[in-house]
Amino acid sequence: MKAMIAAVLISTVTASSAIAADKAYDCPQMDKMAESVMKARQNGVPMAKMYEASVTDNSYTSRVFKMLIDGAYKESAYSSPKYKEKAIVDFRDTIFQACLQQQEQKG
Repeated sequence: MKAMIAAVLISTVTASSAIAADKAYDCPQMDKMAESVMKARQNGVPMAKMYEASVTDNSYTSRVFKMLIDGAYKESAYSSPKYKEKAIVDFRDTIFQACLQQQEQKG
């Protein structure tokens, strides 16, 4: 289910972006962005602060950050370091896999 949501979010962002149409996805970069967003989520950064810092205009990068922030804040935040790390890894993997699938479809 998470993979399907991630794929829909990624395809929504990329379908509305002329930049994305002109270049291949940078899935490793998307992975790093997903990690940063989920780390912030797991460390208690408020969603509004994430938006303020990352969603500054209507650029492709801002739209990707918005999609990642929306997805991360739908997930639970944990107090245990073990569960925090698992949430970060799971989110990264879900986003990376969805990005690769989207890239294959565009192929």
